Amino acid sequence: TAGPYTNGQTVAFDIVVSNAGPDEATQVTITDTPTHLTPLTISNTACGDALPCTLANLASGTSETIAVTAKINDTGAFDNVVTVTSPNVSDPDTSDYTANAGDTADPAVDVVMNKTLIDSAPYFAGDTVTYTLQIINNGPNTATGLNITDTPNNLTITNVTVTGGVTNCTLGNLTTGCTVGETILGTLPNGDDVILTVTATINGNGVFGNSASVTSTEFDLDNNNNTDSDAGNNGNAGNAADLEIDKVLQDSAPYKTGDTVTYTLTATNHGPDTATAVIIADTPNNLTIQTIASPNCNSFPCHIATMANGATEVITVTATINAPGNFTNTANIGATEHDSNLTNNADNDAANGSTAIPVADVSVTKT
Repeated sequence: TAGPYTNGQTVAFDIVVSNAGPDEATQVTITDTPTHLTPLTISNTACGDALPCTLANLASGTSETIAVTAKINDTGAFDNVVTVTSPNVSDPDTSDYTANAGDTADPAVDVVMNKTLIDSAPYFAGDTVTYTLQIINNGPNTATGLNITDTPNNLTITNVTVTGGVTNCTLGNLTTGCTVGETILGTLPNGDDVILTVTATINGNGVFGNSASVTSTEFDLDNNNNTDSDAGNNGNAGNAADLEIDKVLQDSAPYKTGDTVTYTLTATNHGPDTATAVIIADTPNNLTIQTIASPNCNSFPCHIATMANGATEVITVTATINAPGNFTNTANIGATEHDSNLTNNADNDAANGSTAIPVADVSVTKT
């Protein structure tokens, strides 16, 4: 295997044992002594799968090749020293009984990115979701210069926190590149991990997700696990529309039985999507509705086919006070789409009602 070499790398050696003759060699023993190498495989018909091994005979002018693979298990120098002996022959040149092959290995790591969507379906546009980014170092060396990037799709990142380490990652730089570490920024020892917790808002309906990556200064033994864009940890958001109804009594006190009062109902779609099949209802109390006026409403319940994000509908209502005492009304709004905020779908605010005083036509007659 040609260099450069790194810790954790698998390298291959060919051990070639030759007999230059003139006679046959018998009981030829081959011994292999590795340094900073862990043998993985040994392949030869005569030797089988183990060293040392002994060849029963080696004819003059022939050779035997033993293929060996090994894993470099440390940084720095590694070596593989092979020795051959044949006690049953007289060899005029024993200087070539030993051979070695080695080099120097640089540090290496296997950093891994795992993303997990924490929240469960259903999802809707405008929802806040949480996911984690787990950065793992499978070694064998300490990883330094860890760089994280997270590319969201149909998501806007709103917050970033770290567990089990330190980071300079923020919602402003996570998408362009930032750093994490265990105790030292950018450094993660072999076998350790750091977790980033990210919150984000779903921008609109449809598929949302993210693709997160990690790199380090050291050579990475497996680049296939540096990026996680697994669709299984994405989601699909349905349409959502935050509808609001607001009522305002336009006339000022005092009020009396039989008076006609005017109030407005303002319907608003705060989005993020278009609302469809919108229904607006108004339930009066001690009032009799006389007129209803707006571009799309002339009776209750009122049906509006669509309201775009940001659209409003102002409905002007006149009503007659039926009797003395409190009078008010309750307005409601709804649509087909999911509404993430139901607290503003009804308005029965008593402050926009009032009290009517009695009316009596008192007269006196003298004769």
